[in-house]
Amino acid sequence: MNLIMNKLLGGTASKKDAAVRILFSAGIISLSVLLVAGCSGKGASHEDTTDKYGYNVWDYVELGAYEDLKVEAIAEGEAEASEIRENLIDDLWSQIQENSTVTGYPQELYDDMADYYATELESEAAAWEMEVEEYLDFFYEYSKEEYIEECLQGELLMEAVTTATGVSLEDGDYDKMIGEYLEDMGCESVEEAEELYGREEIEEYLLTQKVYDFLIGHAAITEVSYDEYYGTDTEELWDTEGLWDTEELTESL
Repeated sequence: MNLIMNKLLGGTASKKDAAVRILFSAGIISLSVLLVAGCSGKGASHEDTTDKYGYNVWDYVELGAYEDLKVEAIAEGEAEASEIRENLIDDLWSQIQENSTVTGYPQELYDDMADYYATELESEAAAWEMEVEEYLDFFYEYSKEEYIEECLQGELLMEAVTTATGVSLEDGDYDKMIGEYLEDMGCESVEEAEELYGREEIEEYLLTQKVYDFLIGHAAITEVSYDEYYGTDTEELWDTEGLWDTEELTESL
């Protein structure tokens, strides 16, 4: 399981989602709380993945288009590059989710990953000083089991996109890329990251970033202003009354 797959829950961005992104860009909340399209893509590979994953991902996923997706992006210079990229990833992945179908998941994947997701969920809730059920209702509006199932389906969809695009980590990619993403991993050195996550999990994370780069590079992107992107005035976004329990948010921070 890579470092951010459990954030790929997608969906249509709401005003609350926009407020979360604004708070993230200002450094008030971290990436850990962000909620990270039909014909098949050109040149898609549907090779059997049983040897790679222990099951054939195509038994569970009907993959929609993932190339030439139309998406808007905040114009360069109107936001931090990291915010622009995160928004592009969220929006592209939402389109892929909306136009793809995940019909289920293999029992072996559930057996391998359910406890992991549950543990991660407990850790995230604790960071906000919330009970798991409260955290899920506030950020996701899911039950615990629904959250786990969404994570499993997100895992399968990423495996399908990775297989279809043919993206992989080439020789030297690990050493070239890891320094770029140390901050995202909350680490100051490669040694710290490897001790915290292990090389295998970092490799999965870097592979995911390469898939995102592929999706962005093959999308039809229209640049818009900051306010146009969020669909409202910046001042209105900062006015989070009615979206947040301010006292609860402050206490959680």
